[in-house]
Amino acid sequence: MENGVFQKLKKFRYLTSDMLTLPDKILIAGLVILTLLSFPVIKHFHREGRRVVIEAEGGVVGNFSLDGDRLIPVDGKLGTTRVEIADGQVRVLDSPCPYKLCVKSGPISRSGETLICLPNRVVIRIGGGDGPSVDAVSR
Repeated sequence: MENGVFQKLKKFRYLTSDMLTLPDKILIAGLVILTLLSFPVIKHFHREGRRVVIEAEGGVVGNFSLDGDRLIPVDGKLGTTRVEIADGQVRVLDSPCPYKLCVKSGPISRSGETLICLPNRVVIRIGGGDGPSVDAVSR
């Protein structure tokens, strides 16, 4: 029975390689090249941010520069969230939320990026880049 399955797989392999015509191969190569060329364009629009805005319970806690290194305690609904600014990036070191998704998200540094601790109601936004912030949907 195993030989029958392997025989069918061998036949299927040959059918799929014969099914691609020259125009199909050219189209696939063109799409791959277009994809690779789009990376520098996307990187151009993602500017490094200069400022961090931290909000808790709906109000602004502070507006900080990404240039210096500092630890910022932010009081939220569940307790204190510890935010670290270092090496031009900001990240959540510790939070009293149950799943720690904000901590696991890692550091952010680009304009328009956001870290959110929803249970503790803390929002950290990066802003102040040189150009417009562009995502996959809007410009």
